[in-house]
Amino acid sequence: MFKLFKTTLLCALALCAAGSTQAQVPVPSGTDPDHRNVTALPGDGIAINSVGDIDGNGAIQLNIPVAYIPTPGNVLVGAFFGGTGSKDTTLNNKTVCAGTTIPGTNDVYVSLTQLGNEIGAMDINAQVQLLPEKSNSPAISVGVADIFAHELNSRSFYAVGTKTFQVDSKTIYGTLGVGTDRFKTGLFGGASMPISDYFNGAIEWDGFQLNTAVAYRPGGRYGRLTGIAGYNGREGFILGASTIISLK
Repeated sequence: MFKLFKTTLLCALALCAAGSTQAQVPVPSGTDPDHRNVTALPGDGIAINSVGDIDGNGAIQLNIPVAYIPTPGNVLVGAFFGGTGSKDTTLNNKTVCAGTTIPGTNDVYVSLTQLGNEIGAMDINAQVQLLPEKSNSPAISVGVADIFAHELNSRSFYAVGTKTFQVDSKTIYGTLGVGTDRFKTGLFGGASMPISDYFNGAIEWDGFQLNTAVAYRPGGRYGRLTGIAGYNGREGFILGASTIISLK
């Protein structure tokens, strides 16, 4: 049943992608879609490892997805406050998001994004992992942000790979992908590294801008709360927090 669901979802994403060229207006160069600061996609704002566990020693990014899928049984909830320009310090661009892996699938993640001050303006996102990470190959996932094109130029299809690298005694997670619209119809990528059980650092190119972030978990490596502070290259500072609600 769940294999049928996964296959149906992949077919639906493919059909949407085939029709999206005419349905959406191309994003002009230098113009951001509505998602300016953070996405509600796996790895954004909270670290997960290659097998999907919520783990401070895992991969974390800010405004791009990683290819890992969180294990079922948890809802990831986050709230983020950012700017709308590099000189904007008001942090009035609000994003609230929640997501979970569909029980029984292990590799299908869905999430909701509440954008700005538009009450009820929810975007729906989905990501499907096609291949798990192996010793000599990355995890591979495909997905779509804003499935129903709630925001102009925001429905965005992407494919992404994430791989764990060991450099001396340090673990580094590298992510590389290609996407449409909110990824400026081109390449995006990033890298993150656990600095300690409490801190992670991340850097990324989201297609429009270079972003950097530092994450902090007051509860240590497996703490449920993660605070994040970052700088989106063209949009300014961003502050936020994510937590896990267990359904088990």
